[in-house]
Amino acid sequence: MRNLIHKILVLIIVSFSISVTAQVNKVIDLSINNKVTETVPSGKEIIVSIINGLPNGTPYEIISKIEFEEIGILEFPTEDSGALGLDGGSPICDIIQDEINTIVAIEDESEIPEKYSLFKKKLELIKAEFSKGDRAKDEVKKCTAQHILYATTFVEKLEKKINPLYYKLKKGEKLTITISRKTEDDKVKEWTYVYKTQKRGKWFTSYGLGFAHDNINKKETYYLTPIDETYAITRKARRTILEYIPTIFFSWMPTNDLSENFSWSFTGGIGYDLEAPTGFLGGSVFFNQRLGLSAGFAFHKQDVLSGQYKEGQILNDLVSEDQLHESNYTVNPFISLNYVINKNIFKSKQTEVTEGGE
Repeated sequence: MRNLIHKILVLIIVSFSISVTAQVNKVIDLSINNKVTETVPSGKEIIVSIINGLPNGTPYEIISKIEFEEIGILEFPTEDSGALGLDGGSPICDIIQDEINTIVAIEDESEIPEKYSLFKKKLELIKAEFSKGDRAKDEVKKCTAQHILYATTFVEKLEKKINPLYYKLKKGEKLTITISRKTEDDKVKEWTYVYKTQKRGKWFTSYGLGFAHDNINKKETYYLTPIDETYAITRKARRTILEYIPTIFFSWMPTNDLSENFSWSFTGGIGYDLEAPTGFLGGSVFFNQRLGLSAGFAFHKQDVLSGQYKEGQILNDLVSEDQLHESNYTVNPFISLNYVINKNIFKSKQTEVTEGGE
């Protein structure tokens, strides 16, 4: 029984740990940067909290671009700046009311951290003086325990964050949060925070020495053997089984593999065998995104005997090799050694100078 309880507790702790690590907390501080761009992990819940808004009831408009949906106008916690008691009776003592008025009168978010900190320090001094009772200073004697409690509650509300915003981003997505408010001169002050996830991956180009192997669809070439005054169609002996094709490959590599020494990728390519274009489709393994080995299937043209002829057929007239053969696209396996080059090797230096503006 004890072991069972122990296992249940461990399971609860692990589950809680997983749920906590599945969240990303971000804070938008209106007192500092107006524009911020950060990278956040994908697939996790992003909790965005906003702090240091003006305490005088100024509305802030919050717009999220992820769904182009307006979040709405939200207000930070505020208190009436008038000298009213908690119960609508006697006014708050002057020493506390003056400090509250100073806070409420803040017009720029950048002043908030310093003035909040100063307000809290003064409140602690007032509390310490108030605790002296009859020996307290006259300006503090006018305060009551309710006034002290009111000021303490006021501080707590100032530091209270606005209700957090919740988002969840997939790989390759970007969340833009725009916060704005109107100033006294009817202008708009704006904050822009951008949270983006890593890209799903990237395409890159490599240049390859490709070789197609004709073990599926064999290359068949023929010639005419003279026999008296006729000609027999005879198959040529195969001297090679590999066909060299210079190739340009385009490979897709997921973001998770970019930091690995060896990484796999889906690969397509185009080549030219001096007669016709060739297509390639397969997979590649790259070492540190530079040296790669690709394999798959090549779609290339091969000569075969024309449909009107057959091997061993006797012809009375001489025909050319072009008449004897026809070219058809076939599929065969290929292998290629690739290298990734950061610049276009087909671009001339003159073109680079022209584009660079030198």
